[in-house]
Amino acid sequence: MNGVSVGPLSFYAISNVFTNQSITATFAIDTYSISPAAGSHGTISPSATQTVSYGDTSAFSITPDPGYFIASITDNGRLLVPTSPVVFSSVSSSHALVATFASAYTVTALVAGGKGSVAVSNPNVEPGGATTITPTPSAGYHVVSITDNGISEGGGSPLVLGHVDASHLVAITFALDIFTISPLAGPNGTISPSSPQTASYGDFLAFRITPDPGYHIASVSVDGSPVGAGSSHTLGPVSSDADILATFAVNSYTLSYGASAGGLIVGSPSQTAEYESSGSAVTAVAYRGFHFVVWSDGVTAATRTDVSVTGDVSVTADFAPDPPVIYHLTYAAGVGGAISGAGSQTVASGQSGTPVSAVAGVGYHFVSWSDGLASAARTDSNVVADLDVSASFALDAGVPVTTLTISANPTSVRLPKAFVLSGALMGVPTNGLRVVVNVKKPGSGRWSYSSARLTYGALSASSSWWYRYTPKLRGTYSFYVGFAGDSTHLAAPDSATLKVTVK
Repeated sequence: MNGVSVGPLSFYAISNVFTNQSITATFAIDTYSISPAAGSHGTISPSATQTVSYGDTSAFSITPDPGYFIASITDNGRLLVPTSPVVFSSVSSSHALVATFASAYTVTALVAGGKGSVAVSNPNVEPGGATTITPTPSAGYHVVSITDNGISEGGGSPLVLGHVDASHLVAITFALDIFTISPLAGPNGTISPSSPQTASYGDFLAFRITPDPGYHIASVSVDGSPVGAGSSHTLGPVSSDADILATFAVNSYTLSYGASAGGLIVGSPSQTAEYESSGSAVTAVAYRGFHFVVWSDGVTAATRTDVSVTGDVSVTADFAPDPPVIYHLTYAAGVGGAISGAGSQTVASGQSGTPVSAVAGVGYHFVSWSDGLASAARTDSNVVADLDVSASFALDAGVPVTTLTISANPTSVRLPKAFVLSGALMGVPTNGLRVVVNVKKPGSGRWSYSSARLTYGALSASSSWWYRYTPKLRGTYSFYVGFAGDSTHLAAPDSATLKVTVK
C-alpha cells in the first residue's frame, strides 16, 4: 500500500486513516502441475512434470515395450481407460498420472512358400483383445490355406482372432490361379482343341480354326471382343476364365464372262454365286462373219450355266472369222442379145464380181435383168448369195417375129432309155441361123446346148427340127430351143421351157 507490499492477501484492513492512502492489487493466472509416472516395461512421454496454466491442455503418450500392453492408467488414483494418448483438457487442478504395463500375447504370421505377403494389425494382443491377419497374394495367386497354431482355418481372408488368450502362429499358403478356357465353334467349321481347357495364370493357349469346304472364318472373339478372323489364335497370358468363339460364313464367288473380238455375251457378264450354287445362263453370240469356237476354260457349248460353283470363274469366249463362202454368179442373155464379160463367175463372200454387160443383137434392145436391175452394165459387189440372172431383150419396133416350139416323146422315161425332142419353126424365116437345144441337168445350175437337126435341109418358115437325147442321171431335165448364128442376123425369141422326168 502506498507503494509498499503487504503480501498476497485476499483481505486487507486499513485503520486510523488521517491522510489519503493508495492501494494497488495485482493478479497472476493459476498454474498446476501434472506429474507422469511409468511402471516397468513402458514409458510415458513427456516423462517430466509439466506446469500447465489454468484452462490449458496437455497430452501424454503411453507406450508399452514390445510384448507388453498397457495394464492400467490412473489420474490422482482414479482409473482411466488404458489407451494412449491421455489428454488433459481445460486444466483446473494438478494431476498425478501413473501408467502400469503387463506382458501381452504375440501373434505371428508367416507365408509358406512365398508368392504373397501377410499383415498383422496388432502383433501384441492383450488378454481378451483381438487382431486381424490379412494375407495378400501375388498377382496370379490366391490363398489356398490358413492355419492357426497348426489348425486349419480354411482359405478365407482376412482371419480375425478375437478374445485372444494365448499366443498364435498363423501360416499362410498361396497357390497359382487356375482358369477355364471354353472354345466354341459355330456351324460349318471347327475349333481345336474343342473341349474346355484348364490353364494356369500366365499361360498361353493356342487354338486352330478350320472352316468347312466352301466356308470361311467370319470372326473370332474372346469374351465377346473381336480378335480378328485368322485360322489360329493364341490366347494369353491367361488371367481369367474366358470363352473363345469362332463363326463361319459361306464363300461367295465371282463369275465373269468376257468375249474376244468377233462376238458378244448375252446374259449377265458379271455374277456372284455362293458355294455349290449356280450362276445364270450366258451365251456367246458371234457377229456376222464370225463363229463361236470355245470358252477359255475348254467349254465348247456357246450357252453355259456354271453349276455347283466352288471357286471364282473368269472365262472368255473365243470367236474366229468364218471361212470364205464361195458364191456363183451366172449371167445369161435371153433371145435378142448376148453377155459381154464372164457369164459364169465364182466370188468369195463379201467380195465383188467382175463387170458384165447385156449387149442387144441387131433389131433388139436391152430391157432389164431378171432381178430388176435396169442398167445393161453391172458389177455385183459385197456378194453374200448365189446369183443367177438373165438379161432380157425386146424387138425394136417394126421387126417381124419368128416362133420356135418344142415337145418331147415321151415326157417321162426310165434309164437308160432315150427320148426325142422335136419342134417346128413358124412365121417369117430367119436366114443364116441354126436351131440350138439348151439343157439343164438334174442338180446343175447351168445350161448346155447342142445343135438340133433340121427335118428339111435349110431353115425356112415351114421347117421342123428334132434332137435325140440320152439321159445319164435320174431326175428332172429342163429344155428350151433357140436360134444361134451370125449376130448380124435377126434372132427369134426362145421357145418355152420343157421338162422331162427320168426315173
